[in-house]
Amino acid sequence: MSTHLQQTAPTAPPVTFVGLVRSEWLKLLSLRAATIPLLLAAVVIVALGLAVTAGLVADREPLPAGAPVADVARASAAAFDRPLAGVLLAQLLVAAVGASVVTSEFATGMIRTTVLVAQRRGLLMAAKALVVAVAVTVVCGLAVVVAFTIGTVLLARVGLNSSFTDPGVLAALTATIATLTGTALLGLAAGTLLRSGAAAICTVLGAFFVVPLLLPLLPTDGAGGLVQRWWVSQTTVNAVDVVHHNGALPAPAGALAFAAWIVLVGTAALAAFRRRDV
Repeated sequence: MSTHLQQTAPTAPPVTFVGLVRSEWLKLLSLRAATIPLLLAAVVIVALGLAVTAGLVADREPLPAGAPVADVARASAAAFDRPLAGVLLAQLLVAAVGASVVTSEFATGMIRTTVLVAQRRGLLMAAKALVVAVAVTVVCGLAVVVAFTIGTVLLARVGLNSSFTDPGVLAALTATIATLTGTALLGLAAGTLLRSGAAAICTVLGAFFVVPLLLPLLPTDGAGGLVQRWWVSQTTVNAVDVVHHNGALPAPAGALAFAAWIVLVGTAALAAFRRRDV
């Protein structure tokens, strides 16, 4: 009698979420299409913010000694957003970061290997989203803090006193950083839906820069007013500032509305990613 030995091929261990996050993190660090825009976003936040603040300081007469506290507080609040003037342009750059994380793989065909290894597409997209969110939050968050810190030093030269402990400042800075992170996630979702970095960036450009220019043309009552308040770029107007803007959503409602936009677009992107062939 002969004995037949059956050998079974060793099975690879299942891919864990931690493993996917580690893999996506290494990809991000090696992807110049993501790292360069991310670093540029940080530079823009600091450089443009300081340039705008320095221009205000150069053109403004210092507040007189003994000026009423209420007047100083009002003037300081009005100048709060000057050190953060670079955030708007940085939003376009972080959107490019989010988009490139997925569109670079579509362009090279590596997405097929990634999906084959990951097996679960939902888990893969969650790992990409987490890596993008952490990278943008850390890098741009640090840039926002630096820009505001140096900006307050410049503003103090003309008697405008702002600090992290002033009412609403920490909340506004946190909302600013969260808005940058959310914009990067919207870029990731747009890149997943459109599979093109250029198309995704143009979409975000239109949503955050072009549409807001057209919104004032809409009537302020009825559907026009709703669009003006609830459009993605307008939801956080009050959340990122210490001065209240009439006609915009209150800060808490605006933050929730912005998060809802991310969930809505992200869900559509995940559904498309699961359904389409790669």
